[in-house]
Amino acid sequence: MAGSPRPEESWWGESVLSEELTRAERLAGMGLWLQRVPAAAPAVISADRIKNFLRGRGRLEAPMAEIRNVLLDPGQLLKQVGRRLRRRPPPEAAGEGYALRVNMEQPPDPENRIRLSSERDRFGQRGVDLVLRLTDDERRRHCRSLRIVAGELGLYGARIARQMGVMLRTGQIGFFFHHMGTTRMHPDPREGVVDGDARVHGVSNLFVAGSSLFPAGGTAMPTLTIVALALRLARHLQRHHL
Repeated sequence: MAGSPRPEESWWGESVLSEELTRAERLAGMGLWLQRVPAAAPAVISADRIKNFLRGRGRLEAPMAEIRNVLLDPGQLLKQVGRRLRRRPPPEAAGEGYALRVNMEQPPDPENRIRLSSERDRFGQRGVDLVLRLTDDERRRHCRSLRIVAGELGLYGARIARQMGVMLRTGQIGFFFHHMGTTRMHPDPREGVVDGDARVHGVSNLFVAGSSLFPAGGTAMPTLTIVALALRLARHLQRHHL
């Protein structure tokens, strides 16, 4: 980014798991960074969800997990109640402290896919359904990764990992808009859609470019890798197909 950052912009450094650790412990990739203007604590979020549900303004996907989340950290609720009684702004509004942001890699899973829907649009074409979920094993691996990294940063790794586990079960997470891997690159047609040259297996003149080629999602932003793959494919086509 050119020039000096505007006041509303922020810069941060991200900590990631080393390749040696991920291979030795069989962990998924993970990136962490501290961000000023923290979001509400998980216990407060769960309490608000329960309150809205009781008022008929929402639904609870996992009520017992939400209740457990509240019970794990009652101190945050007491602080929140105290602020509201004193009509003080929450810490995120005052800019107090930091929030720990966690970016987790989702390993490839054959059950996560895009498939045709039974519904049709006004042109008679079938729509698509996105199937995207986290398995119990993924949740355990993510919590273990977070516990290791948080501990290395001098934080209370066990407590943070425990809270993350509840957040994963109660849906207090979001999926980035970087869905990828639907035409996964792999030399074996049983494991992927395209080969190392981005050519669709079994079709001599059909190539694919984009993040759908990624064998795994990783935790970094995908744009530069997409550009690199497109340039690589362009050179291949120029040399062998023009």
